[in-house]
Amino acid sequence: MNTAIGPHNDLLSMNTAIGPHDDLLSMNTAIGPHDDLLSMNTAIGPHDDLLSMNTAIGPHDDLLSMNTAIGPHDDLLSMNTAIGPHDDLLSMNTAIGPHNDLLSMNTAIGPHDDLLSMNTAIGPHDDLLSMNTAIGPHDDLLSMNTAIGPHDDLLSMNTAIGPHDDLLSMNTAIGPHNDLLSMNTAIGPHDDLLSMNTAIGPHDDLLSMNTAIGPHDDLLSMNTAIGPHDDLLSMNTAIGPHDDLLSMNTAIGPHDDLLSMNTAIGPHDDLLSMNTAIGPHDDLLSMNTAIGPHDDLLSMNTAIGPHDDLLSMNTAIGPHDDLLSINTATGPHDDLLSINTATGPHDDLLSMNTATGPHDDLLSMNTATGPHDDLLSINTATGPHDDLLSINTATGPHDDLLSINTATGPHDDLLSINTATGPHDDLLSINTATGPHDDLLSINTATGPHDDLLSLNTATGPHDDLLSINTATGPHDDLLSMNTATGPHDDLLSINTATGPHDDLLSMNTATGPHDDLLSINTATGPHDDLLSINTATGPHDDLLSMNTATGPHDDLLSMNTATGPHDDLLSLNTAIGPHDDLLSINTATGPHDDLLSINTATGPHDDLLSMNTAIGPHDDLLSMNTAIGPHDDLLSMNTAIGPHDDLLSMNTAIGPHDDLLSTVKTKTKRQLSLATSQGLQEERMDRHVSE
Repeated sequence: MNTAIGPHNDLLSMNTAIGPHDDLLSMNTAIGPHDDLLSMNTAIGPHDDLLSMNTAIGPHDDLLSMNTAIGPHDDLLSMNTAIGPHDDLLSMNTAIGPHNDLLSMNTAIGPHDDLLSMNTAIGPHDDLLSMNTAIGPHDDLLSMNTAIGPHDDLLSMNTAIGPHDDLLSMNTAIGPHNDLLSMNTAIGPHDDLLSMNTAIGPHDDLLSMNTAIGPHDDLLSMNTAIGPHDDLLSMNTAIGPHDDLLSMNTAIGPHDDLLSMNTAIGPHDDLLSMNTAIGPHDDLLSMNTAIGPHDDLLSMNTAIGPHDDLLSMNTAIGPHDDLLSINTATGPHDDLLSINTATGPHDDLLSMNTATGPHDDLLSMNTATGPHDDLLSINTATGPHDDLLSINTATGPHDDLLSINTATGPHDDLLSINTATGPHDDLLSINTATGPHDDLLSINTATGPHDDLLSLNTATGPHDDLLSINTATGPHDDLLSMNTATGPHDDLLSINTATGPHDDLLSMNTATGPHDDLLSINTATGPHDDLLSINTATGPHDDLLSMNTATGPHDDLLSMNTATGPHDDLLSLNTAIGPHDDLLSINTATGPHDDLLSINTATGPHDDLLSMNTAIGPHDDLLSMNTAIGPHDDLLSMNTAIGPHDDLLSMNTAIGPHDDLLSTVKTKTKRQLSLATSQGLQEERMDRHVSE
């Protein structure tokens, strides 16, 4: 909205940018480059991250970092000051060593302290919900004790030094192949999906929101890549090799990725790379031959070395055959969904070996024969849509998020993010069904209108266009409409506005009902039109990464998956239909407030994530270490709150209402740290668990 002095000031940057690459909804002035989404203050160093509420001195201050970062890579919701690099999510203390992890309650001496690791980690790679100290590398998912062996599995929340770090790796990777939902900055190659920061090394992955200096900038990289591998929807020009999916510009070097119209000379030809790779690491659906090891997802060729990746159709000679490795490994540690047999010990999580009955799942968090089958249900049932990593399975429409397995009925997809038998079939549906529109990377498949983006096949109905630059017959004649339908709200990356309601900026996928936008940055006239709503269902409150609020109270921020009942959100940062539903509620039942990872029992409503004690009144907050008596006890309130609205990181007892964010004992400190003291912003604080 203001004047930009440096290059690449981003979308909805409300102030003046001095450095390059000021990001989306950066509310203040950026001095350094790469100020991130909803950075509320001034950034001095580069790469201040999403919802960084204060000033960053070092580079890479992360999401919802409430204080000032001195070292690089301060992580998500790091409430204090980081001295070393890579302080993690909700790290309550000061980190001396690198890589202090998610919700590490103490000070970390060694690298890689884990999620909810209640002690200090000595060795690297302590895993998710590892309650003790890890001595060896790569402790696995929900490993309650110490792990000695390697190979951290799915949902490894830490940083990997070696190759092949797994899904939901929340930290920074030094080695290659950091996986899905890597929230931090990667120094090594292959940073994965939803990497929110800047990559110095190659292979920055899907939804990398910043600028990459190294090669392999991935899907929806909104900035300019200097190195090779500019990925999907990279709107700028790549100088180096590896220009990825739907790269609108010209690539000079090798590794032009999915639907890259150029030729790759070197290794690492990505998804649907139509050319030949000479080196190792031929990626997803690479139609050519790899000479070296590590042939990636759906690599149709042969790997000579170990670590053949997801759906590698060839044979691995060494150990550690990865996710959906279709062949046999002779050594130990055959990985996730290893279809064959391992002779050694430690056949990994989600090893698809033999079960006697249906639903014989490892880590099946909630098994039912009816609708809404399991969270992390690894095996398959007798009916349709029996999925791996099925987060919310139903027999009706909108089947599972991240459903990896295939069922007998139609639309049985790999990585199907939202599968329905009716219209609007899956996002990122990799597998194909027997009916029409069975696509790879089908972002919105239906039998009627709304045929797919990046549908590599042809649909019989109208609007079967890839990168249709023109417009449809109905309203919403958009620029860069990647998929246009006859009804309203059907455009991917629709940059312009139509005459009907809900004409979104950067609306990535919309359905016929309200609230259906993927990455819809604007708001519509109906209720619950969210900012950054990534995937919505037909009912209310169903948005993935929905950043705004609807007409009911407290519609969720970062609500990643919702069911048909109220308050069923995965990673819902705010609240659902009732007031004050919890942050990071991982799995909810049909009744209200039935969250996974709620450590204690609450008698009233609004029982928060990781509330270490019992809540008597409503609104007991995140990481409230004691018992809350009154309403609105805030995030990280270390003591008992007597009055309402005790604020975030209130270190003592609050007596009056509206005690401020990061208030300590002294009122002066409260004033200094309060983010709600200027004019009308005091009322818009994190009463929805996100203070202004």
